[in-house]
Parts: sequence; C-alpha cells; structure tokens
Amino acid sequence: MGLLRNLKTAKKLALLIAIEILALVLVGVMSLIFMKNIANETEKMFTHRFIPNQWLGKVIEDNRAIDEDILELMITKNSIRNKEMIDDIVTLQKEINDVMEKLFSAKLTPAEMEKLEAYKKSDIDLQKLQEKVIQLARNNQNTEAYQLYTAELLPQVELVNTTLKDLQKLNEKVADQLNDNNKQTINNAILLVILISAISIIVLILIGLFITKMIVKPTNHIAKLLSKAENGDFTVKGTYQSKDEIGKLTASFNNMISGLQGIIKTVRDTSQQVAAASEELTASADQTTAATEHVATAIQEIASGAEQSSAKIEENSNSLNEILHGVTRIAESSTNVSELSRETSTEAEEGGNSVEGTLSQMKFIHESVNNLNEVIQTLSNRSYEIGKILDVISGISDQTNLLALNAAIEAARAGECKCQPKS
Repeated sequence: MGLLRNLKTAKKLALLIAIEILALVLVGVMSLIFMKNIANETEKMFTHRFIPNQWLGKVIEDNRAIDEDILELMITKNSIRNKEMIDDIVTLQKEINDVMEKLFSAKLTPAEMEKLEAYKKSDIDLQKLQEKVIQLARNNQNTEAYQLYTAELLPQVELVNTTLKDLQKLNEKVADQLNDNNKQTINNAILLVILISAISIIVLILIGLFITKMIVKPTNHIAKLLSKAENGDFTVKGTYQSKDEIGKLTASFNNMISGLQGIIKTVRDTSQQVAAASEELTASADQTTAATEHVATAIQEIASGAEQSSAKIEENSNSLNEILHGVTRIAESSTNVSELSRETSTEAEEGGNSVEGTLSQMKFIHESVNNLNEVIQTLSNRSYEIGKILDVISGISDQTNLLALNAAIEAARAGECKCQPKS
C-alpha cells in the first residue's frame, strides 16, 4: 500500500494500463488456446472422419463400378471390350485395396476397426466370387456366370456394401460426437473467456477506483487547503505524506504557508515598528511645533525689540532736533547758554542711554537670530529623520505590495490546479 502510494502519478497510471494490457493478453491467450484446440479438433474431424468417409464412399462407388463391368463383361462378346472391362476391374480393385490400406492406418474407433475387419473378410470372399464370374464370362459361359452372379456374387456385394455403409454410419456417429464435443468446447471457451473478461473488468474497475481515489482524494484535500488559504486562512496545513507529485505539492504548500506566516509575522513586527516610528514622528512633530512656537515667540520678540529700537531712534532724532534748537537758541541767546548746556548734557546722556539700549536690542536680535538658526537646524534634522521614517514606511508598503502579488500568484496557481480535469 505504501509502495503504491509513493509511486508517481504517471507510474500509477502506467500500472493501471499495464494491468489492463495483462488482462487483455490473458483473454487473448486463452482465446488463442481455445481456438487452437478447436482448430485441432476440426482438423481431426476432417482428417479422421470426413476423409475416411469419402474413402468409404469411393470403395462403395468402385464396387458398383466393378459390378457394372462384370455385368457388361457377361453381356458383350467383343474380346477387346472384354479386355477393357477386365483391365478396368483390376484398376478399381487396386484402388479399393489402396483405400483400405489407408483406412487401416487411420485413427478409427474399436467399433470401426471391427467393421473394417469384417469388411476385409467379406471383400476377400467377394473378390474370389468376382474372379470366378469374370473367368466364366471370359470363357463366354455367360449363363453360368450370370447364375453365379445372381446366386452368390450379388448377396456378397450387398453384404460388403452394407458393411461399408455401417462403417460410414459409425464414422458419421463419431463425427457427430466430435462435433458435439467441439460445440461444447466452444461454449465452454466462450463462457471461460466471458468469465475471465468479467473478472478482469471487475479487477480493473476496483484497481482503477483505488488508484483514482489515491489521486483524487489528496487532490481535493489540497484544493480545499488552497481555497481556505485564498480566503485568508493561513493556519491550514496539509497532512498527506507521499513521494508522489501530490505529496510534493502538499509539502510545497506547507512550506508556502510557513513562509507566509513568517512574512505575516514580519509585517506585524514591521507594523509595530511603524506604529512606534509614528509615535516618534508624532513626538517629533510636537517638538517641531514647540520649536516653531519658540521661533514665533523669538520673532515676536525681535519685532518688539525692533519697534522699541525704532522708538528709541525716533526719540534720539527728536533729541537731536531739540539739541539743534538748543544750539540755535544758544546762538540767539547767550544768556541761556548754561541752561542749554545743562539741558544738552542731559539730552546727550539720554541719547547715550538710547544708543546703549539700541545696541542691547541689536545684541538681543543677534542672539535671537542665532537661536532661530539653531531651531531651523533642529527642524532640518527632524525633517531628515522624518524622511528616513517615510522611506521605512515606503519600504514596508513595497513589501506589502509584493506579499499581495505573491498571494495573488499562489491563488491563481490554486485556481489552475482546481480547474484541471481529473486522471
């Protein structure tokens, strides 16, 4: 069973064909044997029955011809014709003797041999009487010859012919028996051939069903597994173990399922990594948002400082205008020189303070710009990390597409296997 199960499908089919051929050869050989036996029996019937029966008919016919020649010999007085009749009688008797020798060498039944022996004795007496009648006819003693012919020769001829006819009947009876035996042999041969053919057909059907079951059952099993896998169930596993094509297909299917399970596990792990990366990306986005808010705050501070600097510059301008007016007033009125000098000194101090404040604002702006540059550099690094994460996501997407393509190919193969006709 295991050996037959491990055979390849082609060898299983070849085994089935070999058994069919063997059955056909067996039926053919048996038919040839019976036909040969029937031919032999027919030949025996022809050789030992039909031909001997013809020989017996020939003997009867020759005896009648001899009887006719004797009658003509008694009637005619022509010496030449008499000689012809005598020669013809001699020839016919020689033919009868030759035929009788053949009959004695033929395969006859004991009853036929007994009749043949009886004929032989009767024929000896017949030939003696024929010689006497012929001698009388040759001497033109036709009256005596005819009396001997009617008194003794005719009854003897009748006895010989009756013996030959009885021998023919025995031969025909044996031939009928042989014919019946041949018919019975033919009937037995037909029944035996039918029986062998029926047994061969039953055995072939059983073996064919067995081999078909060995092929179809695991094929349906693997088809169901492929159908489940096509519907997304990757926990199935083939249990058919053999060294044939279906066993190898089952092993390949199990390997494919194991590979898909590994890929699914990898995808799951990668998805977790993607989720973690997404969380990191979210955190980076939060940091980026915070940095952006910080940049906005810095820009607002820079703008505020610029407004303050503008206000200080405007104040300085006003102060300078006032200084100019003061100088003018000094020129116009020297009396107010000391007061204006004091006011100028005061305004100059205020202008110096304004300039120092402006310098402080410019320094703050410079620091803010440096901070902004660092924030922008940080954003650039985050963007580079985001790019790497996007590349990872893209690679995962490509792997997912490749897995989907492989699954589609395996489903198509499963569909082809499912649509193929059965062996």
